[in-house]
Amino acid sequence: MTERRTILVTGGSAGIGAATALEAAKLGWRVAVGSRGSERLARSEAALREAGAEVFASSLDVSKPESVDAFFDAAEDALGPIDVIVNNAGHSKPSPLHEQPASGITAEVGTNLLGALLVTRRGLQSLRRRDLSGDVVFMTSDSVRYPRPGQVVYGATKAALENLAEGLSKELEGTGIRVTTLRIGPTLSEFGSSWELENLVEQFDYWRPYGMRDARLLGALLDPADVARAALHAVCQPRGVLMGTIEIQPEAPKQPSD
Repeated sequence: MTERRTILVTGGSAGIGAATALEAAKLGWRVAVGSRGSERLARSEAALREAGAEVFASSLDVSKPESVDAFFDAAEDALGPIDVIVNNAGHSKPSPLHEQPASGITAEVGTNLLGALLVTRRGLQSLRRRDLSGDVVFMTSDSVRYPRPGQVVYGATKAALENLAEGLSKELEGTGIRVTTLRIGPTLSEFGSSWELENLVEQFDYWRPYGMRDARLLGALLDPADVARAALHAVCQPRGVLMGTIEIQPEAPKQPSD
């Protein structure tokens, strides 16, 4: 039986975020979930309560410092100190850079990078003030290793997150606070739900000449629960064990034998 902990999951209303929160609930942890979508957040909260979790769920815009601070204050009032922080909130809409509106660029950077910085900063303030051990998780992407044409802003933010994680891990050495990066391959989630179907098909066609794995193995996808279990596996390691960077990919479909 793992120790009972208190976890915060950003982007916790759907996909990998909701799956991570639910896996934590199954461990008996207290769970704080935040996102910008109120209807989906309510569904996630209901599923967590059904799993028996003590839950705090509220609107959260990770790109706004005042929203982050208000969320943390209310969550810790309700659940106690948060000692596991999962930076899952993410945003991307494929487009060649020269066709992307400035608002689209700032939205991606705001959610993917600035949001993770603000949430982690606020969480560390709480942990360091109380001299508590804890875990910080950054959800990145295999686009860090395989840059995707048409998603250069997204890839740049994820690469920046990995640099942040590595530097922060050194900065926190000796504090009892571990930093883990989960580098994620193609996953069946609601991450791309804002992409029009035609745009999605065009994107895979666009990637194919570059040999992108996403296009070559279209349909080979991870389940969000697989990613969630990998994240919790890392933070459930005994003290003294740091897993660092984990890359998780879907296995290629088995080919029929001749």
